[in-house]
Amino acid sequence: RRVDYQVDWSGEAGEVTLTLTYTHGATAGVAHCDGVPRYGDSYADLIDRCYFDYIRVYAPPGSRLRDIRGVRPDSGVSMAAEGGLQQFAGYMILPPNQSKTVTFVYTLPPEITAGSYRLRIQRQSGAPPLPVTVTMHGTTTAAMIAQNVWDWAPGK
Repeated sequence: RRVDYQVDWSGEAGEVTLTLTYTHGATAGVAHCDGVPRYGDSYADLIDRCYFDYIRVYAPPGSRLRDIRGVRPDSGVSMAAEGGLQQFAGYMILPPNQSKTVTFVYTLPPEITAGSYRLRIQRQSGAPPLPVTVTMHGTTTAAMIAQNVWDWAPGK
């Protein structure tokens, strides 16, 4: 997994482009991905299959989804989530030995400005360290998130 996060402040409100890149390292050849549960004789049998994922992104309340690319077309949603956040989500299928890019484009609410902007990324528990790049005002910050939460602010 890899996260690339860009904020553009050239419009009336900040526009976020969040690009998530997934790579399935298993090498088995799969002719067709289907959701039928199967078990094998070993753990390798389980991971040498297609990777199915329902991806969720949490944004500040009032954020508006503009586009989702890389998920099944009938699965993209925007809805209220716990803690008053906005949730954008979609369903992805990734065959073994392939990579896939999923992109969420959304507009931040007008009360969030470039000067007040803060970002929090939570790495999924149990997942390996997560490489992240954040680009804002032409400055890119790269980090490897090894703990569960990474907080970022401009100039930090």
